[in-house]
Amino acid sequence: MKRCKAGHMPPLTMEDILILRGKPSAKNVAPSKTRCENHEEWIYYHSVTNTKEHYVFRNDRLVGWCRE
Repeated sequence: MKRCKAGHMPPLTMEDILILRGKPSAKNVAPSKTRCENHEEWIYYHSVTNTKEHYVFRNDRLVGWCRE
């Protein structure tokens, strides 16, 4: 999973990002040490600008975002 800077993230959920950005091109799900914690990364590819956006979620809340 890509490391993204956390900082202050708006209180967005996975559903909010799905509505704003649409279906992600790829998803990465990391195994968690506990059953109650969920780590997931969504990746969006931009062919025009040749960039990728990564959205990182923990327990269905946005905790990180980056563009490369």
